[in-house]
Amino acid sequence: MEDEQIIVLINEDGQEERFVLIEYFDVDGEDYIIAQEEREDGFDVIFRVEEEGGEEVLVRVEDDTELKRVETAYYELEEGEEE
Repeated sequence: MEDEQIIVLINEDGQEERFVLIEYFDVDGEDYIIAQEEREDGFDVIFRVEEEGGEEVLVRVEDDTELKRVETAYYELEEGEEE
């Protein structure tokens, strides 16, 4: 992948987790990020971008309904870019 943007997050155990940014986009007025774990067997993760104390905080989306809504919006976005 060219020009990869890396996101470094600190997990609950204080360990760094590195992700490659795939897409940053808006769904119904909320910002989301799709990123892939930066390891050989890494998988895609969806984060909701929230503001806390004037800083952006990434919250892993785990709610099935919200995941489906964001996934659908992402696929529609991708289809629009291909046309």
